[in-house]
Amino acid sequence: MDSSVFFYPVIVNSTLEKIDINSNLHLRKISDAEIATFFGIENRELTKDFFLSKCNLRAEGYFPFGADPTYHVLMDSLPLFSSNYVLVSTKGASDAHTFNLIAKLISPGKSGTYIGFNNKAPSLQIISPNPYFKQGECLTLTKRNEVYSRGLFNKVDRLLDKDRQFSLLRDVFLYSLSGTKIRDETRFLDLMTILEVLFLKDGAEGELKYRLSIRLDKIFQKFYGENPSTIFNVFMNNSTGLYKIRSEIVHRGSTKILTKDFLANLVEIVRKSLLLYIDNPINFKVEKLNNIVLSEK
Repeated sequence: MDSSVFFYPVIVNSTLEKIDINSNLHLRKISDAEIATFFGIENRELTKDFFLSKCNLRAEGYFPFGADPTYHVLMDSLPLFSSNYVLVSTKGASDAHTFNLIAKLISPGKSGTYIGFNNKAPSLQIISPNPYFKQGECLTLTKRNEVYSRGLFNKVDRLLDKDRQFSLLRDVFLYSLSGTKIRDETRFLDLMTILEVLFLKDGAEGELKYRLSIRLDKIFQKFYGENPSTIFNVFMNNSTGLYKIRSEIVHRGSTKILTKDFLANLVEIVRKSLLLYIDNPINFKVEKLNNIVLSEK
């Protein structure tokens, strides 16, 4: 039996020494010896935002600092070499991808795994897409949300095994919040696609904007206590709404009304929608959605 262990460096805002996620996976603080072995650097200093400010170079490393040919494509602000924790897995890349999804669902931002090291040999796994979403914050893990994070990971892990559509949604969500050099318009279209997959399973051709907005509005009202019409108005506004932005992107290739704040608002809507789906996919069946729309005033 192969007893290989994979190590995935990651940035996490936490004071916890170790977080056990399941029998195959845990997160712990990275050691100085691992930093030297993985990256070929010593005497590392990090800023208050967990980014590398100075270090001494060694002659060797599995993935040596300064010798990465993909640096300008995949990296930004040295997040990989700034890693202060390491995800330790006996399963490998599937755990790394699931962790990246959990990080984005809890805090859509900079945290996630880039590469993995195998303890059997100095071999690498490249985790794609690059998880560094510059507009967000680092994942924060505390004793208070440790149990929630563990439960969410294992719930997602089980759902991925049996729900192919959710696997697709995971991939699109991770790409939309990746550090890959893509335009905000592309992120916007991907996020809109996730909402339509979740809320328009009946494939209705007519009144798409109305159906999506009213279903979102009512399900957020029911499960999050959102004020009635908050989400509805975001969609239905004819001059600045989501479908107005989408129309300009599709027909012109760009838009001037998609702001950073608006995109952040859409990210939050999608994040909350995915969490509801993970908690109970039954709520997103067409009949259930229609019942929620009729029952919420």
